[in-house]
Amino acid sequence: MFKSILKVAMLILAVLLVVAWFTNPEKEDFALRIKMELDKEVNSNNDNPALQYIAEIGLKFTKHVAEKMMVRKNYGICSIFVISLPDGDYSYLGAFGNYFPLQTKNPLDQINKHK
Repeated sequence: MFKSILKVAMLILAVLLVVAWFTNPEKEDFALRIKMELDKEVNSNNDNPALQYIAEIGLKFTKHVAEKMMVRKNYGICSIFVISLPDGDYSYLGAFGNYFPLQTKNPLDQINKHK
């Protein structure tokens, strides 16, 4: 009985590892996620046309520079993405097609603070 439970557990682990391997996000995927988050923040601040215009200019600049400020550490079944900003480094775990912050401070909170 123990051997059959062990075999099933090993099979489940092997399936999870294969799924993790194929869903490990690439650097471009994470850059797209950053772009989508920034777009959402800019679009939520559309009550003032001047601020909207300034935010869109900043967004274009940020999109261009974001990939240069980002480093991906690929571990096969997951990746760690590190974004270097003037106020510090921000790390995210990319696994199973999702991103999980590895710190409590979120750089997008800085945008929200200035609204």
